[in-house]
Amino acid sequence: MGKIKEAALEGELFACDHFNVAEPDFIMKAQLEFGSGTIQFESAVSEWYQIQQDLFNFHTEGTVH
Repeated sequence: MGKIKEAALEGELFACDHFNVAEPDFIMKAQLEFGSGTIQFESAVSEWYQIQQDLFNFHTEGTVH
């Protein structure tokens, strides 16, 4: 696996481990873990947002309004 792919995967895994953390706290944790603007940080934030969207969609599908 290439170094860029490995870095992106590291960020994605971090997001999976911390998906239940509030957005400001998650961003702070990711910055402390990886540094701002790194591949890992950008990947973690992107994946965290995707997880939040997926959870929202899961919880709102099929509900009666």
